[in-house]
Amino acid sequence: MQFTNDNRGVSEVIGAILVFGLLIALLAIIQTQAVPAANQQVEFDHNQEVQGDLAKFHERASRVSLTGSGESVSIKAGTGYPSRMLFFNPPRATGTISTTEPQNATLKNVEAVDPEVFDYLNGTDDVNVTSRAFEYSVNYNEFQEAPETRYEYGILYDEHRDTTIVKNTGSVIDDTDINLVFMTGDYSRSSGTAQSLDIRPVSAPSRPVTVTGKDDDNLTLVLPTEMSVEKWNELYGDQDTVLGISEGPRNGTVKIDLNGEKRYTMRMAGLGLEQGVEKPDAHYIVPADPGVTDVDSGGRTSVIFEVRDKYNNPVAGEEVEIEIGGEQKTVNTSTEGRAAMSVSPSTSGMANATIVNDCTSEARCKAQFDVNVIAPGGVINPSGGVRLQETTLNTSFWGDLANFLDPDDDTGHGMTFNFSAPSELNFEAVRVNYYSTGSKSSPPDRWEMTDGSESITGEVSGGFNTGGPLNPQNDIHAGFTTGGDSFDVEVDDYVVITVILSNGDQAIYFASPSND
Repeated sequence: MQFTNDNRGVSEVIGAILVFGLLIALLAIIQTQAVPAANQQVEFDHNQEVQGDLAKFHERASRVSLTGSGESVSIKAGTGYPSRMLFFNPPRATGTISTTEPQNATLKNVEAVDPEVFDYLNGTDDVNVTSRAFEYSVNYNEFQEAPETRYEYGILYDEHRDTTIVKNTGSVIDDTDINLVFMTGDYSRSSGTAQSLDIRPVSAPSRPVTVTGKDDDNLTLVLPTEMSVEKWNELYGDQDTVLGISEGPRNGTVKIDLNGEKRYTMRMAGLGLEQGVEKPDAHYIVPADPGVTDVDSGGRTSVIFEVRDKYNNPVAGEEVEIEIGGEQKTVNTSTEGRAAMSVSPSTSGMANATIVNDCTSEARCKAQFDVNVIAPGGVINPSGGVRLQETTLNTSFWGDLANFLDPDDDTGHGMTFNFSAPSELNFEAVRVNYYSTGSKSSPPDRWEMTDGSESITGEVSGGFNTGGPLNPQNDIHAGFTTGGDSFDVEVDDYVVITVILSNGDQAIYFASPSND
């Protein structure tokens, strides 16, 4: 039998094989190039979306630190990819939200202006606060240029491979304001979907405390940070109060030196991201008001103390023992950190309050509150930290003070004001608003006040006058003249004066001298 060659159908088979091969090659090209490029765009779009979520986190964290009320925010931590027929997608990209390891932030040479807060912030001992940062990072499959985002002390920034981009500068230093927001608690969660974060007030709302440098030396903040010193200088280095920003004494810290001759309003807050974050203990106690409360004869009032933590913020539910005039009461502080006790004129005097549990320093764990009875026809005391205790007739005024107003005669009587005052508050300016005479037809036209070494003088019913300044810890003596002659102050007279204190507060005093 003889066989013959037959090539019919070969070209069609070869063509089909070639088409199939081209299809496979095209699918491979799409899988290896087009799909990754499309996924990279998905990841880039997700990163833009999560940056908006992190900006919302910053806004709400700032609000929690100011209000003390918790808030929630959703962060789309990771992302998936759209389904593609015949093609494979990698696993979902996962993002991680976490807090960093704890480190110490240190405040050096910070001295409180308030004498009660001074027991805690006295400039002698460094103040150490545990510091953490909030971080977000994501593990993309294709997009390799995604930044790591951090939130430190109220600053939100993106850390790229070769640069740092600040998204919100915060206000760590804002002229004479110091604002520090600390994250607390060990938190770490990874997810390919959205996460809901509860921002909890561990120590908030932030209380303002007026501070300065001890002996006018520099205030220094040493803050752990992942941001470069150069970037810190860009943010805050050009302010008048900032003397210098440099590498800190420990690796990974920045040192900020501030002008210690200035007065600063300092706020600190602690925030957490989960339940069970330990809140700071009670650290010191202060009078809730300037330290003196008035009670009318026959009436009642309350002395109120405030318990604070190391952030200077209120502590609720703390036991405080209050004692005055033999009466004693143990109360728990309110949500505002306040403990109150009702008092009457029969229990007037000095009220003493002590934090009951786990407070070891006598100076900062105790506070005093003076209860002052207002006598009929006597003195009306203002708030402002300096209290007028009594006003007396001074019959030897001109001879004692060598005629400092230089009247034509020196026979007139003056008056002497006795104040209760913290050591750091002086009278920077004084105004005699009004003078009412008891038996005379017309009031004096000029006045002068002295603390025995410094004096201030001006016109009755005139404006504020400066000099001195006067020290209200000493008796303040006042003399008056009319038409160049000395004026005779009498018991039936009364005077209204306004002073500007060295902390900027104004106080008004109504006084009528007694013979005592």
